[in-house]
Amino acid sequence: MAFKVTKLTVGKGKTLADEKAGEWNREYFEIEAVIEDEHQLELAKSSIEALLDMWLRGESIMEPEPEKPSWDPNRIKWVDAQGASGSYQRYPPEGERAEATEDYKNMLADLKAHNGKLSRKEADGTWFYWVFQDAATVGRKKRGGKAESAAQTQPQQPQLDKIKAAFPQDLQALLSFETHGELCVIKARQYLGSENFAKIASVVRGLGGEYVSAGKDSHFEVPIQR
Repeated sequence: MAFKVTKLTVGKGKTLADEKAGEWNREYFEIEAVIEDEHQLELAKSSIEALLDMWLRGESIMEPEPEKPSWDPNRIKWVDAQGASGSYQRYPPEGERAEATEDYKNMLADLKAHNGKLSRKEADGTWFYWVFQDAATVGRKKRGGKAESAAQTQPQQPQLDKIKAAFPQDLQALLSFETHGELCVIKARQYLGSENFAKIASVVRGLGGEYVSAGKDSHFEVPIQR
């Protein structure tokens, strides 16, 4: 009687003895695979068994996350500058080329991985970093500084209202909106859940913004259009 194998289930386990506690603990893993070609049955079985053996040894099949680029902003020669929204710091100075140090190169790589802008906690507070259009100049501004506080006392209300209007009323009720210099900072008032988070992230991306992951200070940022 002919038959065709279309599904394969393989399980493996091991029993460990805890002599001090006088207990026996059993670990068991099982994998079910769909077989597209029955001629690959033995290969599939061997591959699954190898995977199960790794799990029983406590090994992971996930590739380790790449290390984040490490850089120390205190080793970068920042210079004071003046912009449309007040004072900030930049490197390199206008008209000069940047020195390609490891800290500078890693800073650019980190910014590139965050779409050209990020917030970072330092010993003296939280700084906001961004890359200029030349992809080589980096600016930074300290959050909560005098210039930023002044900007918050006189918010760019029309632009802020326009950003808020991009969100449906039910999502607006879950969020707070503040101006921080050239940015609208959007924070959750409560737990959003995956569905609301996805909807909010979609609107933010449509406005040219992004999500900033910073632990308890995580938030969305949208550039304010002038």
